[in-house]
Amino acid sequence: TLMAISDQANVGRSLYLQALTLADASGDASVIRTVRMNAHLGLAHPDDVSLRRRVSDELLAIGDPEARWEGHFVRFGLALIDADRDAIDTAVGQLRSLTPLVKQRNRDRGLSQIESVVAFLDGDFELAEQIADATLHASLGSQQVSWAMSSYAALLLPIRAAQRRVGELLDAVEALTASSPDFATWHVMTALVACARDDTTAMAREIEYLAERDFRFVEDVTWTAVATELARPIRALGDRDAAALLRERLMPHAGTMTWNGLSTHRPVDAGLACLADVLGDAD
Repeated sequence: TLMAISDQANVGRSLYLQALTLADASGDASVIRTVRMNAHLGLAHPDDVSLRRRVSDELLAIGDPEARWEGHFVRFGLALIDADRDAIDTAVGQLRSLTPLVKQRNRDRGLSQIESVVAFLDGDFELAEQIADATLHASLGSQQVSWAMSSYAALLLPIRAAQRRVGELLDAVEALTASSPDFATWHVMTALVACARDDTTAMAREIEYLAERDFRFVEDVTWTAVATELARPIRALGDRDAAALLRERLMPHAGTMTWNGLSTHRPVDAGLACLADVLGDAD
């Protein structure tokens, strides 16, 4: 599952699916439980939603507090994708109740991430950022910096987008791109920052870079968010070729919310609407 937010996400997914199959074939309840406890990242592919639903039900059926916590954590992400506020609130309520009961692993940080997302959904961006900041500081003492920062970005980027402050992230995004210049997601983020700053030169450069690679973003937990957000700079440039290719990739996810592994940015249909506008498709 460590591959789930890297350019090796497809390899990680293949290995995880093999692990699910082998665990089931073993009939060993402990092995089956262990593999399912990693479903949040193991089943990160956009096409794995149905399988994530099944595994979340199986985790809840296992019954111990840690498995139930993980099951409701997975359900929270699914409820975001479904834009089902009742299901979101149910999952959050369960996570709040279960967190003090989990003894095998401290789940306070995971709950704090969820609380930041809830504040964001409620429109309290200041509180959402405060919780995200506190979670980051707590994480830096026990996690690798890159992992802690990726989780922080998943919480902060939707907030900045809603505040129309993405342009402020220029320095941070440039540093990320410099650290991993071949990671397509950072090029998308650079295009978003350029769009927010009305920098058409930078937007065109990044769109060209991504188009040369057929918009093959890493198919990880961030895929729908990355693809949907990229529609904005494509619209700003009026790039019909890019719009047509990205719409084909994004259309299977119409009617759902974006997901970045923790939070949501906007409906996928918002990105599709930007692309349709470029293509002159009023329908």
